[in-house]
Amino acid sequence: MNKDVYGILGDLTAEILLEIIAECMDDYLYVIDLQNNKMEISQSALDRFMILRHM
Repeated sequence: MNKDVYGILGDLTAEILLEIIAECMDDYLYVIDLQNNKMEISQSALDRFMILRHM
């Protein structure tokens, strides 16, 4: 069975995936989408480094 990440996770956004994964670990997570020039940072990293989320 050969499935890529998109086949397994479907259309979940990086933000939703980050929320799911971040709850399970103590690390600071970053997801960078170079094709779409977007970056998601886990809430724990935002809090620790006092980064304001730009909406």
